[in-house]
Amino acid sequence: IWSAAYTILLSDDRILIFREDGAQSCRRMRPLCLVFISPVWLVSGWCEMRNDFCNFRLDRIQDIQITKQTFRDEKGKRLYDNKQLMYQASDRTRHSTESS
Repeated sequence: IWSAAYTILLSDDRILIFREDGAQSCRRMRPLCLVFISPVWLVSGWCEMRNDFCNFRLDRIQDIQITKQTFRDEKGKRLYDNKQLMYQASDRTRHSTESS
């Protein structure tokens, strides 16, 4: 798992994953960070196919294809942007429960 995680974070990769329903999916992603939510490790990043932030369980990654392509730093696809979206969602949830 750690070898896969290290490889993912250092490059622009195409990853082959098994979804929860058992189906395979191949994704091109911009890896941003590793996250531990007990009991699993996730690689969090920008998924080019979904055009959105996604989390992928490391234990479901079957293959990594390292490409020679690199990503440009783009606003809206960075770790900072993902954190801002999470904070905004958290604030909306907090405000809606306070008004109930």
